[in-house]
Amino acid sequence: MGYSLSDYDFLDIGCGDGHTMIIGRAQFLGERGLGIDKDEASVAKAKDAGHNALVADALTFDPAPHRFDFLTAYHILEHLPSLESVASLIARMPMLARHFAFVAIPSFEGEDYLKQLGLRQYWTNWVGHPCHITVNDLVDALAACGLAEFEMRCVDLVLSSSHPSIVPVGAQDELEYDPSKHGPKPSLPLRQKVFREVQALVRMPGGDLSRWNTARRCFFFSEDAAACHLVRLEAQLATARQELDAVVGSTAYRFGTFFSKKIARLKRRGR
Repeated sequence: MGYSLSDYDFLDIGCGDGHTMIIGRAQFLGERGLGIDKDEASVAKAKDAGHNALVADALTFDPAPHRFDFLTAYHILEHLPSLESVASLIARMPMLARHFAFVAIPSFEGEDYLKQLGLRQYWTNWVGHPCHITVNDLVDALAACGLAEFEMRCVDLVLSSSHPSIVPVGAQDELEYDPSKHGPKPSLPLRQKVFREVQALVRMPGGDLSRWNTARRCFFFSEDAAACHLVRLEAQLATARQELDAVVGSTAYRFGTFFSKKIARLKRRGR
């Protein structure tokens, strides 16, 4: 790599081929990231793609005395064998990062509800997802590790079974819904909240407050969040324009009516 650990400001856990390292740079403004992954072939691909990466297990990796400014763990926790191992990794995060950690997992919140409808989200049967972590599981793990300050959000609300993440419960292919592969599925609204992803931003004990506040802004105003915010602003602007047009139109009508009546009276007097 040509660098010492102190040259890196963020750590990407489970970096795979390196594609997840963009989160640390683009969303949380990291400058130089280091990825770690247990899989040698994935690390080799990450290096070939120009990323800095090491073969290492996050449950044992020890960068001491160095700690990174922050860490990212994108769709990693669900690959761990148990909730106990999830708690173990979360407990190690303050040893790895000084200021904050960003964690994202696929949502398993609606799993039981969808089964009752003969449906599931396509990732729930993946062999590589033995740990189906819920929001409550994640909150409990953070609390057990003394990480009391965090932000959490559920992303991409699924409103109906027509969403591409929803497949028939017996579907064999493990990708987004494809009627040619999965066959028909019922089309109905979902009465319980189902999401595509759960994200958490966790402050490390003693982490710098200004760094935490900056991270929170990045967390809530990422590209997707900002796009949603712009859509809301555009809708509000369109509504305001409609209201303004109505007011202007009504005012013009009143003035037009007033002057029409005035002109009519003048005409009558001229007779």
